Amino acid sequence: MKVQVAGDFSKWQPVPMRKQKNGDYACIVPLKPGTYEYKFMLDGQWCVDPDNGNYALNPYGTLNSVAMVT
Repeated sequence: MKVQVAGDFSKWQPVPMRKQKNGDYACIVPLKPGTYEYKFMLDGQWCVDPDNGNYALNPYGTLNSVAMVT
């Protein structure tokens, strides 16, 4: 499975994620404090973060996940 994350922090360009020993996928994206919208891309399909209940409506009529970095 190809897993990526994209958001306003990457100008919506997908960033590759690597499978961890426990089966989770992760990557390091250095972020300054602020609010960021993002989505995962699973084998080319956009997906909101199932572990994050914070969403924002995007211009395409779908939802983006929202993360706040302190």
